[in-house]
Amino acid sequence: MSHRTSPSRLALSALLLVALLAPTVLAKPKDKNKGKNTPPPPPNLLGTYTLTFAGSLTGREVGTATVAADNTLSVTASPRDRAGNAVSFSVDSLTVADNRFSGPATLDGADAAIAGRVDLPNDQNLNTARFTATVTLPNGEHAKIVGKRAS
Repeated sequence: MSHRTSPSRLALSALLLVALLAPTVLAKPKDKNKGKNTPPPPPNLLGTYTLTFAGSLTGREVGTATVAADNTLSVTASPRDRAGNAVSFSVDSLTVADNRFSGPATLDGADAAIAGRVDLPNDQNLNTARFTATVTLPNGEHAKIVGKRAS
């Protein structure tokens, strides 16, 4: 004997699943490090980084990131989207903890997300501090950002 589920029951189940998952998928990302008691970043991480974008956003040296002594990171940039249009990208005061950061960003006024790290220079492979991040755009596409400390 086989058991069949009616199409209306399947549709109702699918609708319920979407309703339960929607708040999780659509939730605005949070600064995961905010409020943590973190030591200040090493002095050779502090300063301004010149940024280059690749992927769904592009542009060479089209923005800056700043790591401040109070463990915060801010980003201002004007990369281009896939259509070649200049867009405004920004990150306001994310906390840097253990050289890592993640949280909300803004792309032309829409919510986006960023996650990345700032790497310390070493004498073997890295002459100056390096910034790397992945951006999740409002449409779900991604872009990569790389940068090196300018000051």
